[in-house]
Amino acid sequence: MNTNDTSLIISFVALGVSILAALFTGLQLHLFESQLKLEANSRIFDTTRELMSYGFQDSEFFQIFNGKAFSDLEKQRRYLQLWINHIFIIWDSANEGLISKSCWHAYTNDIKDFFSEHIIRSHWQEVKNSYPSKFCNFINSKVIKK
Repeated sequence: MNTNDTSLIISFVALGVSILAALFTGLQLHLFESQLKLEANSRIFDTTRELMSYGFQDSEFFQIFNGKAFSDLEKQRRYLQLWINHIFIIWDSANEGLISKSCWHAYTNDIKDFFSEHIIRSHWQEVKNSYPSKFCNFINSKVIKK
């Protein structure tokens, strides 16, 4: 075996190792992306659960979903703002590809239900200019359908 043969063998071995490393890196990236998606959905569920838990602590929070205003309008404004911020995070996560199409479809239905209440739509009109135009377009054209 001469030097050229040895160099050729070393080159093939190096190529094989490089290909294996690239495949391993691709697998790691895929697993990382899956973990990010799982984490995003988990945080969304946790936040939704937390916002809903306010209704178990104080029934006034649930009344808003039946179109009834809070006795304390500042408390109402803050609660609605938490929900709209949460919806923005959901929308942003979807735009970043962290939410599957089936989950996004379910979230969109929930968002439409949420915005079906007049009190919520009124609050949106007051705060919409604080959000990115693409999010506003989504709410106004896909959710409220203005």
